[in-house]
Amino acid sequence: MLPNMGDALSEWEQPVIIKTVTQRTIHFVRDDLIAGRTVDAVVQNAQRDQLTTAQIETGQRYLMVHSKTVLTRGEFIEYKSADYKLVDSIDHSDYGYYESIAEATNRPLLVVNA
Repeated sequence: MLPNMGDALSEWEQPVIIKTVTQRTIHFVRDDLIAGRTVDAVVQNAQRDQLTTAQIETGQRYLMVHSKTVLTRGEFIEYKSADYKLVDSIDHSDYGYYESIAEATNRPLLVVNA
C-alpha cells in the first residue's frame, strides 16, 4: 500500500484562491468573467533544478503548488498579491495529492467577479 502524502501536507497547508477565467463576448465586446474558489494547498517557490526545460522560460518566476484538490492547467493562483498561471500538473493521486507548476503572469491582479 502506498503512503498517503496528502495527510502530511495538512500540516503546512494554507488557504489560497484559485481563479478561473472565462471569456465571453457581449455586443461585440470581449469580457472576462473571473470566478474564484478557495482551496488548501502548500505553495513554495520552485527551484529551477526541479523543472524541466520544457516547463520553464528564462526570467520567469515559478511556484510549486501541492494540493489534495485537482487544479487545472490554465487556472490562476493568487499568492502574495500576485497571480500565477498553472502551466503544468502532475497526478500523484496514488499518494493522495496533486502537484502543479505555476508561472508568474504579467497581468495585473485578476479580481474575482461577485
